[in-house]
Amino acid sequence: MKMRQMHNKAAQAKGFTPSSTRPGLVLIIDESHLVLTDYVRNKKDPGFGGMTNAALAELIGRTGRKVGVALICASQDTTLNAFGNSGPLRSSLLRGNGVVMFSTNRISAGILPNFSADPSKLPDDGGYAYSLETTDASGAKHSRAATFRAAYQEDFGTDLARYPVRPLEEDSATVIDLYQTGAYRRRHEITAEAKADAVAAGIAAFKRGEVDIDEFLFGDGPAATPATPSAGAAFDVPVLQVVPSLADLVAVEADDDEDLIDTSGLTPVQTAVFEAVRDGVTRTSDIPDVIGRSRRAVYNARDVLIERGLVVEADRGELGLAPPRAA
Repeated sequence: MKMRQMHNKAAQAKGFTPSSTRPGLVLIIDESHLVLTDYVRNKKDPGFGGMTNAALAELIGRTGRKVGVALICASQDTTLNAFGNSGPLRSSLLRGNGVVMFSTNRISAGILPNFSADPSKLPDDGGYAYSLETTDASGAKHSRAATFRAAYQEDFGTDLARYPVRPLEEDSATVIDLYQTGAYRRRHEITAEAKADAVAAGIAAFKRGEVDIDEFLFGDGPAATPATPSAGAAFDVPVLQVVPSLADLVAVEADDDEDLIDTSGLTPVQTAVFEAVRDGVTRTSDIPDVIGRSRRAVYNARDVLIERGLVVEADRGELGLAPPRAA
């Protein structure tokens, strides 16, 4: 991301248009409620290791779209846990394409702003879903809410031929290799070897009696940790380096309207109300339940936000973000 930002500066350009030589990058996080947590690998690490998975995803979600990096998060959790308990991450993701599939639980508008349909009413025989309405920071709509059904396809050969996987441009790939021990250049080799190590570790665990015969034969496979390569192994598992820091890698200049909004000096309640409105919860009467504050506190915060020019009352009881001010 840092390299692409520098390329944009050198070309005096903003935004990103994917091409065969400079492709977009999509990061897929399945079961996001299990991945986007407050787990920290190394609290003393000033770089990646010192950040939570949720914080890292939040930063990528806010800045990655400017340099061609996107997130796809999937979860069966119908709470804010699916977004790592992060309102900003939820807001960033839902500025793109949001899809809600069949569920027995009715998802509240407080979790998915502007979504009032009932996913339990969708047919449960596969493929049916709702697409979510999306808006930008000014409230302008980019997509509409709709119901659709995805087509089932057994052979993806035609689509894969139309949309081949592109390698990263040389400069970005070089940055990854320099700071992650050749991880990009050897990505296919390392993946294959890691899978082989996991299988070997599973066999060893079974032989040691740590996995019973039923689980070994009929289960999903032993949940064993792959053996760590010895000093004499053919390769070393890439280790994420402390330098550069995460801020250095993903820092971008404020070139979007949302970055020009000054929310400094707000109280926690005022901040929560502002974020709720930004995330699409526009009815003042809904905000107390969404943020867990009293009606009096919410209405007082609303008045302050209107006075500061951060939100406007578009209609009686309906709030919206004020038009962004020039820098």
